[in-house]
Amino acid sequence: MKTLIGIVTFGGLEFTRLAVNSIRETVTNNYDIFVVVGKPGDSATLNFVQREDILHNIHLINRGFPASINDIYDYAWKYNNYDNLVIMGN
Repeated sequence: MKTLIGIVTFGGLEFTRLAVNSIRETVTNNYDIFVVVGKPGDSATLNFVQREDILHNIHLINRGFPASINDIYDYAWKYNNYDNLVIMGN
C-alpha cells in the first residue's frame, strides 16, 4: 500500500519545513509527499521542495485553497493510483 501526504502552502516555509521533517521522522509506511506551492512568487518554498526532491506543483497565480486541494486529489487518484491520501496543513 502506498500513501500520498499532500501539503498546501501559502508561504510559511518554516512551518512547511517542520511538517516535512515531522513526516520523515515519524511515518514508517510507504509514502510520498506532494506539496502545492500556492503563493505566487514563493521562491523560498519552491527552492526547499526542489532541494529536498519533494513532489510538487506550483501555482503561478493565486488560485485559492480549493484549487490546491483539487491538485492533490488529481495527483493522487487521477494521475496516480495511491491507496491512501492524507491532506495536512503546514
